[in-house]
Amino acid sequence: MYKQVVLRVLTVILWTWTPMAFATPYCDVPEVETLDAVVRVGDDRVEGSGVVVARNRVITAAHVIEDMARPVVTINGEHHLARLLSVLDGKDIALLEVDTNDQPPIRLQQGHLSVNDEVWAVGFPRGGDQLISAGQYEGLENGDLHTTASVDHGQSGGGLISCVNGEHVLAGMITAFGAIDKGDHYERLDDYSISLPVIEIYWLLQANTIESFDSGV
Repeated sequence: MYKQVVLRVLTVILWTWTPMAFATPYCDVPEVETLDAVVRVGDDRVEGSGVVVARNRVITAAHVIEDMARPVVTINGEHHLARLLSVLDGKDIALLEVDTNDQPPIRLQQGHLSVNDEVWAVGFPRGGDQLISAGQYEGLENGDLHTTASVDHGQSGGGLISCVNGEHVLAGMITAFGAIDKGDHYERLDDYSISLPVIEIYWLLQANTIESFDSGV
């Protein structure tokens, strides 16, 4: 009888302990290599953000560059003239050709985000330093990703980063922030942002016969 009791206790202990070894890997704040792939895009009048998604390829929001004769992309402190390759029809996303040197692209996320997944919005608000804002994914609405990550002017075209199996990946591209209509002006919401999903980035790359670096898509 004693041996049977001990065996049952050990079985319970092992059963409750073993799953912990297979817990989903956790991501902290994105590491420097990932953050360096989120770059400045602008000219002497307008500044926005962009993301290195393949060798010599950077995405940004189409509205960021619509009035730019020749966008300048700043990668690791170096300024490079860029050339517009393509704009995805009906979507606020553009693909630029620019010398990305040795900067590794961000891996594109496979699959879909789940509600409450942690995300990080990364870009250059108001022409200042790079800012990382943590938030949660709230859902897909009208084809866009809605999150609680705070963004501001200048972060359009930047990266929405997520975590898959302990690795930071690109889940989307920032396009707008949420705002309340006050009648004579709009008041920006600190906990609401909108991004284009990664599948649109994939289609833009495919349309230009370029696959992202180790995208896995």
